Amino acid sequence: MIALIVGGQLSMFFLAVQFIDGELDFGPMATGPAFMPLTLGIFGMSRVSPRLLARFGPTPMIMTGAIALAASFAWLSTLSASND
Repeated sequence: MIALIVGGQLSMFFLAVQFIDGELDFGPMATGPAFMPLTLGIFGMSRVSPRLLARFGPTPMIMTGAIALAASFAWLSTLSASND
C-alpha cells in the first residue's frame, strides 16, 4: 500500500509541474514557489504523524492517508487551465 501511495504522489508531482508550467504558463521560477503550500503541508504532517501513529497504529494511518490522497487526486483531475 505504501508503494502505491508513493508512486501516486510521484506521478502527481510530475504531472502537476507539467500542468502548472505548461498549461498555466507560470514558468520555472514561479512553478517552484507554487509548490510551497504542498511542501509546507508535508513538513507539518511529518511533525504530527509520529504522535498519531503511536496513538492509532499503522493500519488506520495508512488507510486514512490513502483515502485522503485518492480524494485529492480526484479533485486535482477536475482542474483545467480555463476559467470556466
